[in-house]
Amino acid sequence: MAITRLAPAQAIVVTVLCILVAVVLGETYQCASQVISPDWLAAGCVNSLLAIGALTHLWLKDRSLLSPSVRLAYVPALFILCGSMLLAKLTAQGGTAYVDDKQWVYFLASFLWIPPIEELVFRGGIGRILRPKIGPLWGAWFSAMIFTMAHGTPTAQRIINGQVGFALGAFLLGICCEGLLYLTGSLLPGIALHAACNATVMIFGVINPRWLDWLGPLYLK
Repeated sequence: MAITRLAPAQAIVVTVLCILVAVVLGETYQCASQVISPDWLAAGCVNSLLAIGALTHLWLKDRSLLSPSVRLAYVPALFILCGSMLLAKLTAQGGTAYVDDKQWVYFLASFLWIPPIEELVFRGGIGRILRPKIGPLWGAWFSAMIFTMAHGTPTAQRIINGQVGFALGAFLLGICCEGLLYLTGSLLPGIALHAACNATVMIFGVINPRWLDWLGPLYLK
């Protein structure tokens, strides 16, 4: 991977722009949450609209990003699913936890709906804009940073109050999905990995909820 060197002024400009993009997303999520509840559903609806635009653009301009990739590229997703299931089973105490209907809706949405729309928005949209301008490495870095900040709904007021957290898991996931996109030229392996990582919440939550406490920093929003 060619490493594009950013001048200090350019790095500052890109950083400020990325923060502004994240804040605009955060403000939009908050506005949507006034009419759509819960908050995750409001953010999902906003991202769905953005994903439709990204998908349309990719379909017309760069359909290769939507093509299937080699089977090996899906191994990380399979590893995450099988590994989390094994960990949960081996350390489980007693039976499975009770999950109500609202939790099941969230679990299924985070597995089936959220991954494709977020990958389209952040990797197929924002990342695709950044990479040609500042190189694949820095494009991946700043795309992952925007993805991470957006998970904390960084409105201007929350930033002023110091209420924006840093979702370590989201950042690592963003970097990994960017890496898969760089290696395969397709969004699909990243979507699969994203879905698998989100599924760990459902797996641990049902089989052994203690893992959600142990891995708290990865799920922090």
